[in-house]
Amino acid sequence: MEILAVIAVLQLLLLISMGALVRSYFIRGCHRGMQEAAAETIRGVNSHFEVEGQLPAGVLKALKVLSAAPGHVSHRKQLDRRHAQLWIFGDA
Repeated sequence: MEILAVIAVLQLLLLISMGALVRSYFIRGCHRGMQEAAAETIRGVNSHFEVEGQLPAGVLKALKVLSAAPGHVSHRKQLDRRHAQLWIFGDA
């Protein structure tokens, strides 16, 4: 009976760790998707907004902030910050 309890606890721990791993991959995928969307947008409008071979300063600044590492905050805050940065990028 004790062995069943140990196996059940180990399975529970395995499920919890798998859930955390899946959540982490999901968040990373969201961040990469946002960065790819920003890059595609830049490629698409580059010919319209290009000034002497460079993008406007506001767009370059927004891209720099968008491509920066999110830091050590919770996953929810990371997504919220990325959404805010995408709004700034869109305004630029």
